[in-house]
Amino acid sequence: MKQLIALVSLVIVFLWLTPNVYALSVEDNGYTWNSTDIAIRAGLCKVISSRIGKDYLFWLSALNEAYNTTNPFLLKQNIKFVVSFIAAMDTD
Repeated sequence: MKQLIALVSLVIVFLWLTPNVYALSVEDNGYTWNSTDIAIRAGLCKVISSRIGKDYLFWLSALNEAYNTTNPFLLKQNIKFVVSFIAAMDTD
């Protein structure tokens, strides 16, 4: 459990230090994610990939799936939180 908390904390710190990329940042939420085009999403995912690891296509696919919903609770979650959750859940 301590390792999981440490991992999530590390991911949040890295993402907090990530500057804005194009018109999308890790502070934005699912509504903003869904309103941007694929090139802008890929740009942010490349930054996330360089900070955390995994290929940017992994993050692009994971975030697309996470925000492919009409649930307002999920869409209001910022990208930083969703990435931290995905990183914690991915045991690969």
